[in-house]
Amino acid sequence: MPASPVILGMDCRLYYNTNGLADEGGGTWIELTNVQDVTVNEELNETDASTRLSARAGFDTVVTTTAKVSVDFKMMRVPTDTGFQAIETAYENRDFIAIRVTDGDFATSGTKWVKFDAQVVKFAKNEPLKEASTVDVSLKPTFSPYAPSRGTV
Repeated sequence: MPASPVILGMDCRLYYNTNGLADEGGGTWIELTNVQDVTVNEELNETDASTRLSARAGFDTVVTTTAKVSVDFKMMRVPTDTGFQAIETAYENRDFIAIRVTDGDFATSGTKWVKFDAQVVKFAKNEPLKEASTVDVSLKPTFSPYAPSRGTV
């Protein structure tokens, strides 16, 4: 049976680097397998490019500038999991962590990715009465010697 043309969320991947720098050599990319739903937020900033021509027609116009990216995910609260420990430690120490998100296996040709040195800006502990405890995590690019980047394998 041929592979589905639809990208399934369960086939996407989220990695962190033990070296801590997204573009520096060394370190190992380790998949965070203890995650549930992942959202990669990408948005372009814009600047006003309205002209008298567009204004006479009743419209404002824009030109896009830089991009914003963030990664939000839910993670099972398993203190012995090394990925959980890496995220929690980065949050508690206000340190950065290198992150790479892919829409498939990084070894597969055609896989798209985005990576950046991130800070954990949200680490919200969920403690529902009748469910497993989880954390909601939000990562955003931080000041680093390496710019965020994206590409295709």
